Order: sequence, then C-alpha cells, then structure tokens
Amino acid sequence: MLLTLGAVTLTGVTAAEHSAEVRASRGEMLKEGAAHLRTGSGWSNGRSGSDLDQVAAPSLRSAAASLVSSSDPTGRIVKYAHLSGTDWESEPVAVCSGDASLGLDASGTPHIGYTHCGPEVRRAVLSDTTWLSETVNGAAMRPSLVLDSSGNPHLAYPDLQPLPPGGAGQGIKYAYWTGSVWVKQGVDAVKSNQVPSLALDSSDVPHVAYYDEGNDSLKYAVLSGTVWISQTVDAFAGDPSLVLDSFDVPHIAYTQSGPQVGYAVLSGTTWLTQTVEGAAIRPSLALDSSDNPRLSYCSFLPPAIGGGLKYAFSTGSGWVKTRADAIACDSPSLGLDGSDTPHIAYHDSSGNSVKYAVLSDTTWINETVDEYALDPSLAIDSLGDPHVAYTHVEYRTYVPLCLMRR
Repeated sequence: MLLTLGAVTLTGVTAAEHSAEVRASRGEMLKEGAAHLRTGSGWSNGRSGSDLDQVAAPSLRSAAASLVSSSDPTGRIVKYAHLSGTDWESEPVAVCSGDASLGLDASGTPHIGYTHCGPEVRRAVLSDTTWLSETVNGAAMRPSLVLDSSGNPHLAYPDLQPLPPGGAGQGIKYAYWTGSVWVKQGVDAVKSNQVPSLALDSSDVPHVAYYDEGNDSLKYAVLSGTVWISQTVDAFAGDPSLVLDSFDVPHIAYTQSGPQVGYAVLSGTTWLTQTVEGAAIRPSLALDSSDNPRLSYCSFLPPAIGGGLKYAFSTGSGWVKTRADAIACDSPSLGLDGSDTPHIAYHDSSGNSVKYAVLSDTTWINETVDEYALDPSLAIDSLGDPHVAYTHVEYRTYVPLCLMRR
C-alpha cells in the first residue's frame, strides 16, 4: 500500500527571513575568511559556492527552501554527502526528487539513481564539480542502482505504465547504460510499490529481488541469456536487500510477515529462510570477506525496552545482535569497509535527520549527517570513507503523488 510522505514543517521563520539569515551569515563568514566548520553538535558544509549548501546552524539549513524554484511543489532535494576527515561535506543534486540510490565507481565518482517529479527515474553523475543528470525511464520510480566492472550504471525499478493484455508495460524493469544509450527490458510483469534490489554477479549478469504486490510475496529473478527466470522466495514478504557472495550465490535480507526481519540464501534450487529478529523491519544486507551475512535494521520496540537501530551478524549457528542507536529509526543502509567494519546510514525518525554510525572496537559512534532528511543510501569507498545520498526536506508541507513511500 502506498502512503504519502508525512508533512514536515521545519521552522516558523518565513522564506524571506530565511534568505536574509543566509545572506547575513555568509557575509559574515566571508568577512572573517571562515569556512563552514563543524562546531559542537552542528555539522556544516565544507563546499562553498552553492546557494543550496548546508550551513552550520539548524535554523539556516532549512533556509535553502527559499531558493528552491517555485515550480518544485515538494520541497524535496536529493543531496550527496561524504565524510572528509572529520567533516561532512554535502551538496544538492536534484530538486523535486527523492528515493536516492548511490554507487561509487572505481575512481570514487558518485552515481545516483533517483525518482524525479513526474514521476520518472533519473541517473546523476558528478563530473568535476557539476552534477549531470538524465532521464532513464518516464512513469517509473524507486530505482536501485549498481555499477558494473566497467563503471557503467545499471538500474532496476517499478514501471508505472498501465498493464495491457499480453503482459508488457507495468512491472519490474531493468536498464543499463552501454556507454552511448540506455537499454531497457522487462523483468517481471507484476505490480510493485517497493524499491527492488539489484546486484550484478562476477560476469555482470543482473539479479533482482523485488516485491510482488499482487501476490504479496518476495521474488527473485536472474537474466539467463535473454530470458528472465523468476521464482518466489517467501510469501507475505517484501523490502528486499540482495547481495551476491563470492560464488555468485544470492543472499536476501527482507521483512517477513509479522513483521520481522528474515534472511534467505539460495541452496541449489531451494531458498533456505530464517527469522533474524521479530518486531523489526526494512533490513539492509552486506556480506563480509568470508561471505558471512551482516544486517542492519530497525526494531520498532520502544528504545527503552531494546528497540532502535540494530546490527546483527551470523556466526553460522546463530545471530549476534547489538544496538547501534537507541532511537526510533527507518531505512538503514549498511556497508562494510575493507576490514569488515560496519558503517550504517539511517533515518532518525524521532529527530527528522539522517545519521551515520560506525563500530569502533565495541562502541558505536553516532553523528548527524544532515537535519530534515530521510531515506539514506550508503556507499563505502576504497579508503573506507562513507558517502551518503539522501532526501533533504525543505520547509514546504505539500507533497505530490510523484514522491510517495510505503
């Protein structure tokens, strides 16, 4: 079921007052020759030169709303941030947009798949200091993006075109960039209202896990030659996170009926499923250097009795679980660095912010990436540094149907 995003009112200050605050604040910083630096609990933007950049004070972060074109009724901006030393540097990518999915190529260049008003699926790539974007598919939304061995982007997403007799049109779609054109094809002619999860194997063959709304089930498909072969993984299940191991075997973390967090692995032709934790939803999966599964997810129990952002890893005989943050959360995104250290980007739903957590020995270190933000997508570069794409919510309270979520 699709529900519109809840309205968010960020501040009682008017747009004109916001603009005045931004201009005054930046004028003072230019006079003092100061950079936007992290002070106390506030995070600032290390880049300059954009009127949509994040600034240090929370009241000024939302000031960018006054600079968004009036043609954007959503007040939502896809942003990109990376940790440079001890400071987060963030910048806008696209207005009237959300549902960001981030990938880094071999040189560390970020690529983002996202939903733009329409809705339509777009891809953006950072070229020097400029974000270049293009439409991949109209009447589509919620893409999952990965990059192949040559650095070319591949996306899977739900197509919203009407489903005609014969099965073409609406369904799960797959698209890839050849270097000159986008090639698109249907994966499965099923209706879906959730983000699919795309992975490429060692030969760059695409695998997709996705939700079949009509049958309320989790499915998996792989491209065999020119034909997509699909199968059901689990009934009454969704929110997939797909990863392939070093033998190209698919592993999926997902939300089971309950709701509870489940984990599945394909053994031969049979999916072996198990429950990781009850009263929990929306897991993100990563495999460590030994192909052992690690998950982050949100327990919706009250934080006072153990709920919050959770992290779990398999020992082979059971799951070891820790709490990474004692807050109400949503949409975690897990990544492992070269030492198998877990990094998590997540939405603090109680504080309306995107946060980041990293495990240091036995202690989780938590910090805020950006306020008034949600739906993060995390990628770890070759140096072990985190990068996050997410939706920044401006002062507007109206959200059209082109940006919806579960």
